[in-house]
Amino acid sequence: MVYRNLGTLVNARKLKWKEAVKLMSNVKMGVDMGVIKELSDDDIAKIYFYMEPANLQKYFNQNLDGYDRDIKRGEMIRTIVKKIKTSTKEALKTLFTFQSFYTCHYIVSDKYKKTDCYDYYYGICTNNVKSE
Repeated sequence: MVYRNLGTLVNARKLKWKEAVKLMSNVKMGVDMGVIKELSDDDIAKIYFYMEPANLQKYFNQNLDGYDRDIKRGEMIRTIVKKIKTSTKEALKTLFTFQSFYTCHYIVSDKYKKTDCYDYYYGICTNNVKSE
């Protein structure tokens, strides 16, 4: 769940303050538990600090209305966590190595049994034909 929240933060284009606080709370829990190693407490504190409306406006040196603040909040978070995107993708790749998504079709006839499996994560198609 914490990586889902981190992914939402990294990719969000518009974040309301309340939503950002909820997501950051779960990400902070993941950092404290050692699940998320890509962020430090300093990164979390920096994001929390600049999420506030006045600090966000100071970060961008602009006066912003509510709608623009929500957009700029997403931009600010993406900027701060940009350095962790690569390592997060590697962590997710490791996670999905154990949870590949397969679809298999079984064809049975009088002479052979054929199985076509397609792994959607790796894009691999395996064709297994077994004669009976």
